[in-house]
Amino acid sequence: LHYLRTMKNNLFFLLFFVLGIWNLGFGTSKTDLPKDRSRLTRDSLLALLKTAQEDTNKVNHLNALGWEYLYRNPDTSYIILKQALSLAEKIKWEKGKANALRNIGVYNMNKGNYPQALKYYFDALKINEAILNSSPLGGEAGRGAKNGIAATLGNIGLVYADQADYPKALDYYFRALKMKEELGDKNGIAINLGNIGNVYADQADYPKALDYYFRALKMAEELGNKNGIAA
Repeated sequence: LHYLRTMKNNLFFLLFFVLGIWNLGFGTSKTDLPKDRSRLTRDSLLALLKTAQEDTNKVNHLNALGWEYLYRNPDTSYIILKQALSLAEKIKWEKGKANALRNIGVYNMNKGNYPQALKYYFDALKINEAILNSSPLGGEAGRGAKNGIAATLGNIGLVYADQADYPKALDYYFRALKMKEELGDKNGIAINLGNIGNVYADQADYPKALDYYFRALKMAEELGNKNGIAA
């Protein structure tokens, strides 16, 4: 959810938007949630945190609450995510730590602090890779780590794309895509295909951009993902 870019508003792709082929942006972000639903989520998490023990559940709740505030009140989000990171370190829960690091990376990226974003992303990536390497093949922990790696690779790709470092952006997007394909995560596949298309569009390589956009569109249609398809 958390690593999709918006397409450039150039006339070429505006034409496709007007024709109803592609929407500006692909996939659903937290900011797309109806306000009532988002408020309910925040209130529910706050209620859970009032009685939460100092355990993995509390880390999850803090990470989720921090994400809910990320685009509406980023400074509050940062404080909550740092609490999640601190608790994960205290109870020595590596998965929760990696999630908090990645979320703080998103916070820094949104602030335009790319060096800090990359620092947090690479820290999260290192932890998830260690979890994957130490997990039984096909186990739940390994699959979770693999999902974390794919998400983080996509996040790193976003940072490089925003800085117009297109070779690095493509490298990380393709790595994320490969992992999502291994996981059979069609939504993740579609998002990465769309992001790869964005990079080619940014470089005015429209044939390649269209190829990846249409592949992403086909995947979105299969999933019934109306947020990624123009009405």
